[in-house]
Amino acid sequence: MSVHTTVNRETYVPSDLSRAEEDRRSGWVTFAGVLLLLAGTLNIIEGIAAIDNAHFFVGNTNYIAGDLNTWGWVVLFIGVAQILVGLGIFAKNQFARWTGVGVLGLNAIALYVGAGIMADLFGVIRIGGTPLGAWIYQKAFESWLPPVDASLAFAIAFVLFWLLMMWILYRRRIFLKV
Repeated sequence: MSVHTTVNRETYVPSDLSRAEEDRRSGWVTFAGVLLLLAGTLNIIEGIAAIDNAHFFVGNTNYIAGDLNTWGWVVLFIGVAQILVGLGIFAKNQFARWTGVGVLGLNAIALYVGAGIMADLFGVIRIGGTPLGAWIYQKAFESWLPPVDASLAFAIAFVLFWLLMMWILYRRRIFLKV
């Protein structure tokens, strides 16, 4: 089936090259949507398993920042966000499309390295013999919340802190490149 458009009294028939280019782009967008849905599903499963203290995770492990429950909540929220962006891509929502590009593209390495360094520092720096991460968890969250809710609040605070850092870099047009 051919699409014809009238422009200035002339009939315009799109070339096969433009159609092929459109099909190629559409294929990459579909691929990105499938990957986001797959990654989101796996992250949701792993997040729920970590929150539930499933037995397939290594036992008697010491975490630098938080505990298995905390990281379970972080991974669960990331998985939900990935699913929503993936569904938005299939719905041809431009906001979802650019959210995926923005989250994956802008300062992704800075976020990864910064969060890793911060998590390491949470275990190295000690306040009164207690690791900084545990101290923040105990003083800021566990003092007024039950352990499961405190773990969730700590995870949300960690993610929001890094979201704020990336927003500041973005607003100042600072992009770290490799």
